[in-house]
Amino acid sequence: MSLQNGTSNAEQLQAMITSTTVTVYPAMVPFNVVLLPPAHFHQASGGNVFIHEAPETKALGDAFTASGMPCTLHSDMRGVLYSKLVLNLNNSVNAISGKPLRTELMTYVKFMKAKQMTH
Repeated sequence: MSLQNGTSNAEQLQAMITSTTVTVYPAMVPFNVVLLPPAHFHQASGGNVFIHEAPETKALGDAFTASGMPCTLHSDMRGVLYSKLVLNLNNSVNAISGKPLRTELMTYVKFMKAKQMTH
């Protein structure tokens, strides 16, 4: 399974594996992870882990969920991965504006609600 950001990592890894019995499935982690000293990984935001839906991935998805990390098996990982890419492309806008993503998205939601009320 490939949990790395990107839209074609699983395919690239699959091409490097010479075994015909190993399948690399795409997955997506929607949250930020921060390394804190000395060796602590902190989940800085939330969301479900998405894993390609296949018979071989069901047990892993169940294990994620049982451990307290919500997991969604999804048949269209390409759409999920590109959605994450679009969201990540927005990081520069957040850095320049000094606004966290949540603030920016809530501003947009408020704008759209106000727009609907005027029509």
